[in-house]
Amino acid sequence: MIATGVALLRPASAPSRARDTAASTVPVVAPTLPPPRQGEAVAAGPGSQATVLFGGVTAAGTLLDDTWAFDGHRWSELHPGTAPSARTGALAAYDGVRHQVVLTGGRGATGTLTDTWTWDGVGWTAQLPETPPHPLSWSAMAADAGSGTVVMVTGRSGAPAQTWIWDGRNWTGAQPAVEPVLGAPPVMSGDPLTGHVLLLTAAGAGSSTAATWLWDGRTWSLRPAAQPPVVRAGATWMAADPVARRVLLFTTSTAGGATWLWNGSRWSYVFSAVAPAIGADGVASGLVTDPVSGRPVLVGAGAAGDPSRFHRGWTWHGDGWRAA
Repeated sequence: MIATGVALLRPASAPSRARDTAASTVPVVAPTLPPPRQGEAVAAGPGSQATVLFGGVTAAGTLLDDTWAFDGHRWSELHPGTAPSARTGALAAYDGVRHQVVLTGGRGATGTLTDTWTWDGVGWTAQLPETPPHPLSWSAMAADAGSGTVVMVTGRSGAPAQTWIWDGRNWTGAQPAVEPVLGAPPVMSGDPLTGHVLLLTAAGAGSSTAATWLWDGRTWSLRPAAQPPVVRAGATWMAADPVARRVLLFTTSTAGGATWLWNGSRWSYVFSAVAPAIGADGVASGLVTDPVSGRPVLVGAGAAGDPSRFHRGWTWHGDGWRAA
């Protein structure tokens, strides 16, 4: 948890105890936190930047273009000379091969954006792909370690999605033999079991039952799963747990938060005595895998519009959650 300061009281050696106490009190310094927002893009970051956050929109509708880093204990605002334009709803993923964050899409002041940027830990660089994708309303993105690329899936309800591949220089439409059918906004993560990518969506329009899709580097396959998780749009987060060789899923509902693990063939519910307290209407910036520790970290979890939701990160340790 982020320290907010301490007050030190020395033994009374001066004539006045009250005077000594006042003179020896260390001022409380409030932690620096990202201002309240929604629609921010987050991804694991290079080096000590366990999480990188960009943009979003305020409750008043102001689009943001600020960059923040969370090192697992505290937030720091970064001030690069160049940055993507202000936007909300952008996609971001950490490219572990090139050690940079890839950011694309979102909605800006002029509408839907299709530009692509990379973050190397110091600054943003605008990329100039020959064939930029056009992310639709339901999109997700994750790194595919097996092929050294970043995979994006975009689509609309009930129709086959489109798969795009980022190779560090250009986007290419994959055109696989099978595309996932999206029943809800998808979430994606790397899969440490296969080295590729896992995608989770709803089994159909209006359904809360999860459908699990696996990308093998060439095409998608729907994975049958007994007792699949219940998913809710905007309240489902997923990340790889390479330490345990699992994929971690965290969801919220009126019944509270639920943690699930994917072992390559089935989802299993995992009880944790301590868990992120988000609430049924809460939000989170994202669930990312810290590239240094290999642990999944849930950041920005709490009530929408509450600035204190950035005050604490939650780390998954294989058998339970711990507050950072």
